[in-house]
Amino acid sequence: MIEQLEYEMSRYRWNILGLCEVGRKHFGETLTSDGHKLYHSGREDKHEHGVGFIVHKDTAEAVLGCRPISSRIITIRLKAAPFNITIIQAYAPTIDHEDEEVDDFNNEVQKTLNEV
Repeated sequence: MIEQLEYEMSRYRWNILGLCEVGRKHFGETLTSDGHKLYHSGREDKHEHGVGFIVHKDTAEAVLGCRPISSRIITIRLKAAPFNITIIQAYAPTIDHEDEEVDDFNNEVQKTLNEV
């Protein structure tokens, strides 16, 4: 799957891709086979949910930091001009989930926005 995403990055000249359903445990940083950087944040107990970014190798030096919030929210901060940029990647629960889980997610998103 990562190889297909790398192909599409090249084809469309994308520098950053936000990902959902990454399916990896914990927070991590990995180099892909093409030398791009994969940042991911997942659950501690299961290979479920998960969010992340693939950052093109030519853009990787602009990354100031990546912060895992949960298995559904991750942020990445990039050096840019005239000001730095923060990107939030979020994977919202569907309406099939309990109201409490949806409310918790919405509160986490709002807290993340307030901290940017």
